[in-house]
Amino acid sequence: MTLSPRLSNNKNAFTATALPLLLLGVFSCIAHAQTSKSRNQIGVNDFTLIGGYVVPHDRRASLDTSRSPGNFYFYRQNDRAFLWMVVNGTSVMRFLVPPVTSTAEAEDAPARQWPVLIPDSAPFEPYSEVLEKVGDAGPSGLFYDAKADRLWVSGRAGYAAPVYHGPWLSATDHPTSPDRIIRSPMSIEGTTMQGNGGGFVELPLHTAIRFFGGRTLGLASGGYQPGQGSLAGPSLTLINPSQPSEQPLTLLRYGAFNGTMKTREFRPDDYTLRPKNVGPKDTPGISWAEPPREGIGRWFASSIKGNPAWIESGDATTLAYFVTRGTGDIFYKRHQKVQTEGFGVAQKTAVYFYDADDLIDVVKGSIGHNSVHARIEDWPITPGIGGVPRGAQFDASRRELLVVYERALGKTERQHVIARFRLELPMLATEETDLE
Repeated sequence: MTLSPRLSNNKNAFTATALPLLLLGVFSCIAHAQTSKSRNQIGVNDFTLIGGYVVPHDRRASLDTSRSPGNFYFYRQNDRAFLWMVVNGTSVMRFLVPPVTSTAEAEDAPARQWPVLIPDSAPFEPYSEVLEKVGDAGPSGLFYDAKADRLWVSGRAGYAAPVYHGPWLSATDHPTSPDRIIRSPMSIEGTTMQGNGGGFVELPLHTAIRFFGGRTLGLASGGYQPGQGSLAGPSLTLINPSQPSEQPLTLLRYGAFNGTMKTREFRPDDYTLRPKNVGPKDTPGISWAEPPREGIGRWFASSIKGNPAWIESGDATTLAYFVTRGTGDIFYKRHQKVQTEGFGVAQKTAVYFYDADDLIDVVKGSIGHNSVHARIEDWPITPGIGGVPRGAQFDASRRELLVVYERALGKTERQHVIARFRLELPMLATEETDLE
């Protein structure tokens, strides 16, 4: 696969042997490449909104989804569709996804008229053993293995101080049965709760076997989280769900959120930093952030609060994370009741596209897991849908990207929605991507 000049593929841009004039040209190319796309890349403009689902919310009926993180797991079984989601902050529940009778009708319907997910199981608490040790570490990441009838759950601490280094990955067998078995949480080598908890991604079996040693389940999250232990970029460690502790494979893992600039993922340069320790006491600068250089910013507080999506179509394969960043003037708001996400006066959400070729290069050892850089494209504002896009999952059978929008509807009791976007790129007859 021939790679075009872009933010993520300019692997020699920062070598010590590069001439200064060449560096200036490379940086200029990088800044432009955030919005460019070659024919074998998937981008935000390749998706068309075709409908979606409303997530029910009713505190009086003990169905509080307003505090749920932007995460879910969707799957099809026996000609029906289901979706797992967090409810009441510490519990999980399965929902039945109502069928869409007419695609045209769904496309024309406003989000308020989308079908509502139907509760299909009793809620239960699969993460209580971790909660006993980390009081604000509720479940967020969810993945259901239908063949094993096992629900995987992960979470992160809302504010990690000190950092929790214990077991954080949990599994529940027969989750919809009254006789469910909640297994003790486990640790995975090379991962942490703050670095990897809160998200999963599933790889197609043929891709996992061909390139990643058969590992189909990704522990995928990363990004900034208040406290200590979070990362300056997305994370991805692959495991075999049938033998999760054996030989995990890390493909993305950047340095600490407050670590060296060389181990941080890029971000757009649409921010301005206050001078450190200068100004009013209640609005100091961010001590671990650095200003943009040559049109490139470095990650310091961008957040990931949902699953990434593995997307294959034709000769394009990508891993897509929804990332929310602070923009404009960046500063703390220590003495105010609300501290903005990303410490900015405004927020934007972008999709970080990681090409599969780059991840395969990590396996080969030709590039480090903190040296891969994404192609960054801002996710467009979706008419008729409020809230923040948080996480996604690709339904390959329907070629649809499902995106959860947090607090999308309502004025006080804000409901989440899950929007359906059709991928408009062509598909190979084999439904497999020719990665090289």
